[in-house]
Amino acid sequence: MDRLTERDAAGRAYMVTPTVQRGGVFRGKAQQTMQKAIERLAAYEDSGMAPEEIPQRCGKQKGAGKKWSD
Repeated sequence: MDRLTERDAAGRAYMVTPTVQRGGVFRGKAQQTMQKAIERLAAYEDSGMAPEEIPQRCGKQKGAGKKWSD
């Protein structure tokens, strides 16, 4: 899987796709919300796990991974 995020020297995540550039067009609350989403995506990418591995690592029941891959 190709990464969609990278981290700057301070460790802050940002999108590397050409359509969502650093800083983007978001302002205020929308910018904060988008940054939180980018940070969560970066943390997932940093983990190296595939979506179906997440429920297993989090101790979820067998079959819970279905909603991650839908």
